[in-house]
Amino acid sequence: MLAQTLTRLGFSDVREASGGEEAIAIAQEWRPDLLLLDLMMPFVDGFAVCEQLATNEALGRPIIIAQTALSALEHKNRLFAAGATDY
Repeated sequence: MLAQTLTRLGFSDVREASGGEEAIAIAQEWRPDLLLLDLMMPFVDGFAVCEQLATNEALGRPIIIAQTALSALEHKNRLFAAGATDY
């Protein structure tokens, strides 16, 4: 739904991943400027994805915004420590 909304708003190159491993693979190939990331993904969670992409110098420094139902302070701290831009 988010991808459809972004496309309707004029973003011409929107890509989706069904899990963390796929998100990492797409990002490494595509080199996006912005990642909207769910933290609760199958197999490789959003924290690990964020950490891998935020520290990958080949990607530059993409903006990583996490959206999640997790709201505990420990989750926010862990996310920012992993390299997220915002929560």
